[in-house]
Amino acid sequence: MSSTIQDLQGPHSAYTHLSERFKSLWTFHQFLQAVHKGIPGDPSSYKIDFQGIYDQVRGVAAALSAVEPEHSLDAIQLLDVQLDSVQQKLAEDDSRISPHHVRRFFERMRTEDEKVLLSVLRFYFTLRQLDGKAFDKLDFLVTLVGARTAIDDGRSLVRFPQELHKLFGSFLGLVKRPPVQEGIVRENVGALTSIRREIEACERFEELGSRQLIEGLREAKRRLGPAVYSIDVLSAVLETNLAAKNKFRELYETEERRLQESSQQLIEAQSNPRFSSTEMQEGFRRFREAREQFDRQAETEGVRHRGVQRLAEAIDQLSARLELPSKDALARSRETGTATDPLPEPDTPFELLEGADQNPSSPGVLRDQLTEEQSSKILFSVESIGHGTGSGTAAFSTALAPLRLETWEVRAVRRILDSHDSLSGEAPRDRLLLDAAALRLRIDEEARVLRDLPFEQEPKADMERKLSEVGRCLVRAQELDRAFRKEIEDASGIEESEQLNALYRSRFRLIRAFSGLWLLHNHRVQG
Repeated sequence: MSSTIQDLQGPHSAYTHLSERFKSLWTFHQFLQAVHKGIPGDPSSYKIDFQGIYDQVRGVAAALSAVEPEHSLDAIQLLDVQLDSVQQKLAEDDSRISPHHVRRFFERMRTEDEKVLLSVLRFYFTLRQLDGKAFDKLDFLVTLVGARTAIDDGRSLVRFPQELHKLFGSFLGLVKRPPVQEGIVRENVGALTSIRREIEACERFEELGSRQLIEGLREAKRRLGPAVYSIDVLSAVLETNLAAKNKFRELYETEERRLQESSQQLIEAQSNPRFSSTEMQEGFRRFREAREQFDRQAETEGVRHRGVQRLAEAIDQLSARLELPSKDALARSRETGTATDPLPEPDTPFELLEGADQNPSSPGVLRDQLTEEQSSKILFSVESIGHGTGSGTAAFSTALAPLRLETWEVRAVRRILDSHDSLSGEAPRDRLLLDAAALRLRIDEEARVLRDLPFEQEPKADMERKLSEVGRCLVRAQELDRAFRKEIEDASGIEESEQLNALYRSRFRLIRAFSGLWLLHNHRVQG
């Protein structure tokens, strides 16, 4: 008997779902096999006749137009039940695999093709319940698929909201679940946002551990439960994960140099006759073990926060017993050329420093009143370091890292300081680079205030004054951008590409800061 198109609409829809589900399970099976190959002595724990199931699926497709619709639906439903059993076996095997093996697999794969990644992620979203391991894997994969890379500095950025809404919506539509209550969504989004802001405010690597921020983020995600099946919550998880990733990367660059230099100091000290006692040599042995464990983990799993903490603690404990300088003291001595004259903290009020009226913040050096405080901080910090350290190292040193200067900006500030010492006069380009760097700092400060301050907690007159100050910063940024454009135009075709790249990068960093502040200012004005 022939069937009408209307009669076939149900079976065709069910068959499409069945076919897509089979493909997803087949891809996840291949993924599991590949992961097992990377784990010595750990074969898969299941046997599934995928070829036989595939033949049955094809048989249903061939019969769709030849049998009654209800018969086709019966065959499809039987196969769907069979796929439930397949999914259960795959899930049980997956539960034996630790999350870090999944992470290693995708980090080694390094592919731009998202098909495998999306198929694996769909599998976790089709599970009715997620245990701790499965949630950690889903968490990692959501962060991987929801990120894009910034062109200028390689940071991980969140995909655009429209993309995320479509992506997460497709995952959440795979299984029918009760909707998450709005109050629970708001509560969890608020908690994640609070943790993200705390992480973004960290200025030293140690703060991530001392304030338990990474552990706090991990615990907050583990407590989500069914709330994770919400687009808003998933988006908040993604944003917080990427903020932690970017901050870790930013702060670890400085911490890594400290660990390397401190490790080298200990390696040299272990051959010193003063430390030849059995007790001291045992301390050196424990340090070497900690260093080797850190290196192995970095090679196999990548650098992890806990691993950095353990190595730093081992170094500090042994250094204290040997009465060697700590990591911070060692870094300061490298920057200043002396081990007995530590630098003040970068955020120390300059008016409280001894001899502040003789430092480079004098009116003879500073001319931009809008950013006088920020320029003073930059000039003073660079002068404190002196010329004993190259600009590349100095830019990431303890004193300058919070200022986020480029290496050519450090050199420009040094030339300004030298020009005033010799009365030779400063170069206009050096002044432009200093003013732009100082304005970036001022913009970051104003943006932080606008971003964190609720509307209702600020008197109208005070808010208007703040917005007026922000407006001055925006106007000044436009003036400096015009100056950059003229400088770039004059240098094009004459100077080396390296110098042109420096001008472009400083200009674009200012534009990025300007754009963020403009959006916040516009939001406050419109609100």
